[in-house]
Amino acid sequence: MTKAIIFDIDGTLIDSYAVCGCMLEAYRDLYPNRKATLADFERCYSMTWQDSYCVLGIPESDWEKYNAVISGHVGKAGEGLIKAVDGIYELAAELRARGYLLGLNTSQSKALLKDTATDFHELFSLFEPELTVVSDMVKAPKPAPDSLQYLSRVSGIAPQDMLYIGDSFSDMLCARDAGARFCWAFWCREDPDAQGGLGYPTLKEPARLLDILETVRAT
Repeated sequence: MTKAIIFDIDGTLIDSYAVCGCMLEAYRDLYPNRKATLADFERCYSMTWQDSYCVLGIPESDWEKYNAVISGHVGKAGEGLIKAVDGIYELAAELRARGYLLGLNTSQSKALLKDTATDFHELFSLFEPELTVVSDMVKAPKPAPDSLQYLSRVSGIAPQDMLYIGDSFSDMLCARDAGARFCWAFWCREDPDAQGGLGYPTLKEPARLLDILETVRAT
């Protein structure tokens, strides 16, 4: 029986894929002689920012500078670059009305989540603070199962009674290895590693979760 529905944030609740373009431009500013494509940054989208910087070959000594350059590009892009997914507030409100506990499992840090929750206060007010886990609260963030296992421990809800909604292969692995149920959120993009869903339900728009929830609970 599904008691709690846990959401990833970036690419699931919040459409922030456009930031990948800002990261690419900042990378080219700092390292004009390196070759990089947008796909390189999209592949790092679901990682912690520290892990993504390591994969991209950005030395720790440049992290502060690189973050500042990214912020400059985000500022130039203006409002609307990062937005809540259409229909996601309505979905979350309906799920709460139906008695589900709502939680968050994100690769963001505590500091970044605080900023995100402030920018999208109305949406994030629908989620339970005690059902929230960020990357720096566990030893091994996604794709490891630690984050969902942590939520299970603190809430007393068994992993099999959790449904995790995410957009990335890392999200799927986290749910699978934790023993939780899983649905793909493909309303922002479809992860190229998803390979048709790998046996898990796929959602093209948030409202579809309401249509299939009873089926997911019964499996």
